[in-house]
Order: sequence, then C-alpha cells, then structure tokens
Amino acid sequence: MDLIELLESTPDLEKPFSPPTDDIAAGPILEVQANANWVETSEDVFRAWTGGRRINGEEHHGPVYAFGTDKVYNGGRVCGCRTCQATVAPQHRKN
Repeated sequence: MDLIELLESTPDLEKPFSPPTDDIAAGPILEVQANANWVETSEDVFRAWTGGRRINGEEHHGPVYAFGTDKVYNGGRVCGCRTCQATVAPQHRKN
C-alpha cells in the first residue's frame, strides 16, 4: 500500500499529515510605533508602551501598565490626548 492509498483509507482524524491552512490568528493584532515604523508586538509590550499604539490598525488610547503587571504607569506619555493623560501624575516643582 502506497502513501496515497493509506491517506485515502484513513479517517480524517487519524491522518498522519494535515494540509497547510490559511487560518488567521484568533487574537487582535497589536502594534506599537517605534520611530516612524509600526511594529507588531506582544501583549506585555503593548500594554507597557508609552508611545503610539494600534489594535487591528486603529489607534488605541488608554492606560499604560508597568511591564508584566497590572499596576497603572503614571509617568509621561507621548500622546497628549485627554484619555492618555488621565493617568499621568502631575509633576510639581519647588519654588
């Protein structure tokens, strides 16, 4: 019995080889802006990035978290919009 006959006689769940698929990843596409380029990245880097961020090609404005934690980062941000600046702690100077 050759390989073709074996594959044709084997039920789908038991086939030793499966054809390649064009399935798209289930999760969202997360991108950060590094210099002038948009780079696809992991969720941890995306959540901690203080520069431009996109989810599935649309700009994302929201809180930034300390890398690898759920603690909100309150340092400076690149984006000056009200949503992004809401979690930034004010910095006071001595007189």
